[in-house]
Amino acid sequence: GAIVATGLLDAGGRNVTIGLTSRTGNKIMPAIVGMGIFSHFWFWHPLLLFVSLAFTPTAAIGLNADLRMPQWRFKSGAPPSAFAYPPPTSNEKKEVASTVATASLSTTAKAAKIDKAKKAEAEAAEKAKAAERAEEERVAKEKADLAARDAMLAKLTELHKRGSLSGVLHASLTGVAAKSEGGGAADAGDAMDTSADAGAAGKPSLEALVGEVREAHARGDISTAAVAAVLKLQPDKADEAEFDFEVLENPSRVLRSQERFCSLLPASRYEPVAKGRTSGVIMLKDTAPDAEEELLPLPAALAAASEAAEEEEPAPPEPFELPA
Repeated sequence: GAIVATGLLDAGGRNVTIGLTSRTGNKIMPAIVGMGIFSHFWFWHPLLLFVSLAFTPTAAIGLNADLRMPQWRFKSGAPPSAFAYPPPTSNEKKEVASTVATASLSTTAKAAKIDKAKKAEAEAAEKAKAAERAEEERVAKEKADLAARDAMLAKLTELHKRGSLSGVLHASLTGVAAKSEGGGAADAGDAMDTSADAGAAGKPSLEALVGEVREAHARGDISTAAVAAVLKLQPDKADEAEFDFEVLENPSRVLRSQERFCSLLPASRYEPVAKGRTSGVIMLKDTAPDAEEELLPLPAALAAASEAAEEEEPAPPEPFELPA
């Protein structure tokens, strides 16, 4: 039973769920029959495979009029942990440390006095080096902050190239828009990569960058997953409170029970053609068709296939007659 339950959790890469009714409330007979046969698997183990008839993808994929995926985000009004992936199972055994009573010897008091004198000498020597140590810590903290800021800027550029960050927001966060003349946001990201040795001119401070990233997340301009990937690069990051909402990007994993928490962002450019649809394949209506549209980059395999399709096809062979 535990093995079957683990297999159901891991089915479809943990991106499917069991659904016996459609989104309109109609019964799905193949799924119902599949679950019925699956429940008798103890008679014959191959009946386990019938459960796949009830699997439904947990995905929200937004498409425009050209069947391409634009940069589109929407809001889930529940904390990220409410509908997160189930934690992976582990076979590690927890060991409980046993406590042993400490015996007190007659020489303990004498040793304590000697240790106290040594500690007093050590404290006096430590006070003499306090100023030097504080300066070293300050310099080390500044270096750590600069390294964390550069790592966060590099992560933002990576997210932009993946399509998780718009060109305007990327230029605003990284502060490199002025370095790109006549180019797009991708050129600005390349300019940031090639000018790493030019100094910190034009780059925001760590505190300012963190604040701007949080403000962009509050507006819905960046997804919660992208924010978490950026903020985890902070040095000595303390445990932060979990967000009480989640910004999802196109495409995303949306469970059936999560659909009632999903809604459009206030300044969303795209709206579903079918009102209230928040999962599955969602056809989107562009409310600003005259503005430039930012699309998600195609995977390498699809890009290569589309380029090959545009190549000229070879000419057909010349007509010929077969000899009798």
